[in-house]
Amino acid sequence: MTKRQNFLLVSVVLLLIGIASVMVQMKLTTILPSLTERFAMEQTQVSLLMSMFTFVGLILALPVGFAAKRFGARKMLLAGVGFILAGSLVGAFAGGSAMLIASRAIEGVAYIIIITCGPLAIERYVAPVRLGTAMGIWGTYGCGGTLVSGALTPTLYEVAGFTGLWLAYAAFALLAGALFVILVKDPKGAASKIPVPKAVVPSDSEDSSAVDDLQSAGSGLGGYRAFFAPNMLLFLFPYVCFNVLIGVTLSFSPTFMQSQGMSAAQSGMVITVTVGVALVSCIIFGMLVDRFGRCKPLYVIALLAMGPAAYLLTSSTGIGMWVGAALLGCLGMSASAVCPTAFVRILNDPALLGVGMGVLKLMQCLGQTIGNYGVPALLGPAMSNWPLVAIVSLVIGLIGAACMMLCKYR
Repeated sequence: MTKRQNFLLVSVVLLLIGIASVMVQMKLTTILPSLTERFAMEQTQVSLLMSMFTFVGLILALPVGFAAKRFGARKMLLAGVGFILAGSLVGAFAGGSAMLIASRAIEGVAYIIIITCGPLAIERYVAPVRLGTAMGIWGTYGCGGTLVSGALTPTLYEVAGFTGLWLAYAAFALLAGALFVILVKDPKGAASKIPVPKAVVPSDSEDSSAVDDLQSAGSGLGGYRAFFAPNMLLFLFPYVCFNVLIGVTLSFSPTFMQSQGMSAAQSGMVITVTVGVALVSCIIFGMLVDRFGRCKPLYVIALLAMGPAAYLLTSSTGIGMWVGAALLGCLGMSASAVCPTAFVRILNDPALLGVGMGVLKLMQCLGQTIGNYGVPALLGPAMSNWPLVAIVSLVIGLIGAACMMLCKYR
């Protein structure tokens, strides 16, 4: 019988590593004008600096998944922490923009390793009956890292300077990695295949046949065909849509709000409150997965909220804006907590889980890339066609939710 540690301890320690990776990613956001001046960067260099994490993710998500299958989540997570330390040291003592960009590439490697292998570690170390709650806690890493970085970066930069800020975040990552080594141990008596709780097995014949198709596709040399099965594509496409809309709501909606007369502080407060609410809702959604043994209804609810939330946040600065923020924080962003558990269930094959998580994170990076480049294209040269962005966002959200409704799993 497999004996596992307390799920809360494991989840919180892994969450700290995830938060460290996001803090490193987001540390440029509030100090970018100062860095641009310090390193005399041109606009093309600034764009490359800010998009490096996404580019690295697009290239390395699948290789990281294969590496996780070969080396295991524990070694990969520690490697991710090592890449944070290496990238931070290179960046802290960067003498020019090229060296700073190179440091971001190294940190981007760390980020894709950690966000890919974090769910794998949870699936390895946490008992199946607590998997939903643990994934819900893990799903707050993006919100938590963004909030912590936004709160600490300006102050640390002012007090400790550029080098001090980079080294401080590296120290936090090192602490998180040390806690992982000391506190999180391999489960005793763990088999190579982690059992799936009975609640995850679809009860109706239609859902069961969908899972059987994936399992038969996942055996033998042609096992990776499982990721091209129609049911899997119906699952992956909504995750791309979700990440497109995350970019619309968190990255571009403040620009819309400011174009309508709101100050940067006011628009920032709307997003900060939304992200803060999402911290709680992610955990609640994870607990509901464990309570009811089902992912699909919760995932569909979250995805149904994304389109209207994006529409309202890019078309209104009145009551509609706050309704959109409530939909996003209370429901929409909780998809990030439900998705990993749902993915484990629909794949239902531990042998493919490492590569599968790489596929999932590739979809995440693809969605982010589409959002980053698609929204400016929709806005047009004058960057003013917000009604088109709002309508397209609504349609993307509804299509994603419809695909998830058609996907067969529990």
